[in-house]
Amino acid sequence: MAAEEMVYQLNIVLREVEPTVWRRVLVRSDTSIALLHQVVQVAMGWEDAHLHKFRIHGCDYGIAYEGGIVFTTDPKAVRLDQFKLCAGERLQYEYDFGDFWQHDLRLESVLPPDPKKKYPRCVAGQHSCLPEDCGGPEGHRQGVLERLSLSAMDGGHGADQ
Repeated sequence: MAAEEMVYQLNIVLREVEPTVWRRVLVRSDTSIALLHQVVQVAMGWEDAHLHKFRIHGCDYGIAYEGGIVFTTDPKAVRLDQFKLCAGERLQYEYDFGDFWQHDLRLESVLPPDPKKKYPRCVAGQHSCLPEDCGGPEGHRQGVLERLSLSAMDGGHGADQ
């Protein structure tokens, strides 16, 4: 007999950025790694234009692309409930191996499904995700510092003022 499907409440946090960018999502426990990738992409506002991988229990999972990273498992067949995750446990998600966007996904709680609701769903979050291809957390910080320096040199006035 198959175990009853549950709902995982995941907190997704983009590492090394201020202010903290986070989302809370609800996904079914039978969610595949392939679908979880799409959930993170949509919830965070990414464009799915780069390679990615999950690190779960010390192993990497993801979608293989010709000329890119190779995985030994089918991401559509690997389901979250296979990992027997406990509340508080963390997964890692890396997106764009050049910009190195790292996310922590923490299982906040395991809930019974609400038959009136559809999953997956994003239920909370704060702050906009940073733009893709800006150099990752470090590139974004450098860009902010450059803009602040230019503003200070300009006396805080815009070039068109």
